[in-house]
Amino acid sequence: MSAFLQKPADFGGALRNPALALLIASAPCHAMDRVPSPGAEPPPAAAQRTDLAWMTAGFVAVQFAAVGLHHDDEAWVDEGHEYEDGFTQAPTWDDDSWVYNYVLHPWVGSEYYLAARNRAWTPWGSLAYSAALSTFYEFFVENLIQQPSANDLLITPLIGSLLGEARYTLKEKIRRHPSAVSAAPFWITLLDPLDISVGGYPDGHSRLYFNWKHAF
Repeated sequence: MSAFLQKPADFGGALRNPALALLIASAPCHAMDRVPSPGAEPPPAAAQRTDLAWMTAGFVAVQFAAVGLHHDDEAWVDEGHEYEDGFTQAPTWDDDSWVYNYVLHPWVGSEYYLAARNRAWTPWGSLAYSAALSTFYEFFVENLIQQPSANDLLITPLIGSLLGEARYTLKEKIRRHPSAVSAAPFWITLLDPLDISVGGYPDGHSRLYFNWKHAF
């Protein structure tokens, strides 16, 4: 019987505690935050992408293939260049076409950047990844036929990362609000075709071809 005759809990005293009162009062608000508003777009599914190690291996393979295709091209090969020159002499400022230096190299750098950024790397981490691949190409791949290029070492990761972040930001805005943009799948594919084709898909299946239905 004594258990039934105990003094009731002093809820009024508990509520006189400001912190406890605030916690109780805010509970319905937190519950409402978890309830989506009518007509709200559901958040996009988390993408399951090809491992970055495989993407890196692919990038390196393409680097060696590109140099291999130009090993007899006099415009690419530095006469008298030796492989060790790349490590014993300073990089040179090349005079390649502006298309190579200020279009293709930044574009490649942005692809490196996006490979990391799409896998939840920070902007700084993605910049470092792009710089690492660019440095590897200049010193270990292109160095097979010509002296490493100082302007390529700078332009590829720096301008490429700015371009990559712009592509990433715009793509993610469209992906989060597809109904706000006409032909959203087309624009996402245009902004990041590599990720759509071989980088993996939100449904978890990596493909080697374009698949409009499952790519977003």
